Formats: sequence, structure tokens, C-alpha cells
Amino acid sequence: MDPRPIAHLIAPGSVRAIHQFVGGCCGGLGFPEHVESIRRTVRAAGMASEVFAATGDEDWTDLDGIRRAEDFHGFAERSVILFHALPGSPMLDQIFRRPEPVMVWHYGLVDPGLWAPWDQITAQRWGFLPSALRLLAGRSCLGIGNSIAAEEELVRMGFPVTATILPFVGVDPSLGHGGSALATPPDLATHKAMNRDAGAQSLPAGGPRWISIGGIAPHRRLEMVIAGFAAYRAAYAEGILRIAGPVEERGYANSLSRFAEEIGLGGEVELLDTGPAMARAAEVLKEADVLVTAGREATAGAMAVAGAMCVPVVSTDGTGGFQIPPGAGIMAAAVRRVLCDRDFASSVIESGARDAASRSPQGTRATWWRVLERVTGQLPAAA
Repeated sequence: MDPRPIAHLIAPGSVRAIHQFVGGCCGGLGFPEHVESIRRTVRAAGMASEVFAATGDEDWTDLDGIRRAEDFHGFAERSVILFHALPGSPMLDQIFRRPEPVMVWHYGLVDPGLWAPWDQITAQRWGFLPSALRLLAGRSCLGIGNSIAAEEELVRMGFPVTATILPFVGVDPSLGHGGSALATPPDLATHKAMNRDAGAQSLPAGGPRWISIGGIAPHRRLEMVIAGFAAYRAAYAEGILRIAGPVEERGYANSLSRFAEEIGLGGEVELLDTGPAMARAAEVLKEADVLVTAGREATAGAMAVAGAMCVPVVSTDGTGGFQIPPGAGIMAAAVRRVLCDRDFASSVIESGARDAASRSPQGTRATWWRVLERVTGQLPAAA
């Protein structure tokens, strides 16, 4: 977090409410739960908090507890807006018309070229997002990245004060879904004892179970995961690959199925349309030997749940697990090492468990307290 004060933007002790503005493409982020967790945290700090969406944005206005943007009248005094910067958000114009200070939550940029062959409108929305963020930088009191990489993007776009807050998605057990895996710290002691007793790695009948969790969308680069799995099968052994998450682009999902069929793996590659990516993360990961992700925008929540469940992660995205450069053969060799080298696998799992602990409800809320302290000028009462 940038150490510079923000008192010149918000008078200390003046904030009495933080209201969220939502809208646009939420994809597989488990977004309603994420937004509700923020609302609970702000209210626990003794401030008012509501969630507003544009009329006609059916992805949001049909959800419980979401108010129409038109109802925001009368909230201006002593309020701060937390704007979720998603591509295509209809709330962007309203942000520039409002007098309140603004905090911007940024989820990372996506290369619009990955979407262009499938959906030109979505590609254009992703392409416009950096320009919108640069405009927002001039009137924002704080830019929040949901990862270190996202915060670095905010810095490059001119946000004067930034912070990183790992999202609640999938890590809040009070919401009753995938995050229940993080209700208690990862049991590394038991994991190490099992490793000592097990000796050499024994793979399940039918080969290792690869899992990839996240929105089934072009920017997830799932064709790279399938290619890596094909290389593993050709070089080493049998195995199965399950890709779980909401289908965000049907044409892309169909192309993945065709690709698997054409390379002779139609029966070994399964696409599971599970709805929100984190809703069944713990359930899916129970049947996993390794979580594999590709592309710049891997699902941080899935990595957190995998860490809590002591499932090793192999990733090309630069944010966690066993980090590798892109390449089918490289991915196959990396998975093989994680599956067959117990000592190395333990180091990957322990790293994931530490990351999971940082994304726990306690760790995330502690970061929020520090952010709210800076915004309100005083430590929240519930801290």
C-alpha cells in the first residue's frame, strides 16, 4: 500500500458510508458473494453500506439486496463510492456525475485480442477499460487491486494511492459455499506426516486427475491446458482433465470440446458448466491431484481453496503455485514433477497454504481494516 496519506482527498473522520456501484461483465468471479462480503465488512466497521446497479442491468438488479442507481439520491453527504471497474459497466458515466470521493476496485486487464475472434462487443469493452481507468485515476482517492499485478496496473495508469486486497471470493466460509475449505488453516502437519508415511507418489487408477477452475472464456487460455494435458498423456501416462466453471462464451467452449475430440482426448477431457467458478471449487478439488491454470487471468480464489486443501498448483500466470513459462511440454513436465517428486510437491503445497492463509477471512478483513482506517481517518470500531 502506498504510504502517502489521503487526508487531502477525504477529511479524517468524515466518512459515514461506503456504497458499492456494480455492473458489467462479472464472469466467473462469484461476484455477488464478493460484493456482499465487502458490504458486511464495511457495516462491521460501523458504517452504512448499500449496493447499487443501473436499471436494466439484469445480471445485477435481479439479485437480492441490490438497489437501483436512481435510488442513490440523498446518500451523497459523508459517503464514499466503491466502484467495481468491470468491462462494459453502465455505472461509469454516473461515477463521473457524482460528487462523492471514489475508490476503484480493479480486477486486472485482459488482452481484448483473445476475445476478438469470439465476441467483438466483449473485446471492445475490455479494450476500453484501460482508458476508463486512466480517467478515473484523476478523481479517485484510492485504487484497489485484487492482486499485486492489478495494483501495479493501477500505478501505471496514474492512480496516486493504491492498495492490494485479495478478494473474498471463495474464501469466506460464512457464505456457505466453496470458501468453507478455508474455515480452518491448512493442516500442513498432517500433510507432511502423510508424505513421510506414503513414500513414493502413487497415482490413482486411470492416471492423475488434472483440474482447471475458472470461467470458460478465451482469456483463461484453456486451450493451453488441454495442449499440456495432451503432452502429458503422450509422454508419461493416462489421466483425466476436468475444466470447471461457468461458460462465459459458448463458441469458445464448443471449440475446446472439438479440440479435445480432434486430438483423440474427447473421453478424457470434460467441461463442467458449474455456474459461478467458486460455488463448487472445494467439491471439485476433492477429486483433484493437481490444479492447472494458464493465461494472465487465473482464478485467484481457486488457487486459495487449492492451497487450503493441500492440492498443488501448476500455473503460467505469475501469481502462485509452481510457476512455469507457457508451453505444452513444459506444463506436462511440471505436472509430472509435482506428482512424482514428494519433496518438491510439499514445497509447492506449503507455498500454496501460506497464500491461502493470507486470503483467509481473517487476513483479508485485517487488510480491509487498514484500508478503512485510512479512508475514514480512524480505526473501525470492530477492529
